[in-house]
Amino acid sequence: MKNEDLASLVIVDAPLTQDNRFHPMHEGSSSASLWSDGRRSYVLLFNGTDQELHAYMTKMGITA
Repeated sequence: MKNEDLASLVIVDAPLTQDNRFHPMHEGSSSASLWSDGRRSYVLLFNGTDQELHAYMTKMGITA
């Protein structure tokens, strides 16, 4: 992912969830999604609504 004004991706070398589903989070006008592939966890922080986050994830090829 290139330097983005709308999004930041945090990668943790540990599983933070029991499954590979997307777990949404909300804070004010920002959204985030947390998921794990069994070895690593990913947190996508996004400056926008849930709908905009979902569209961004689809555009970037991030799907469960």
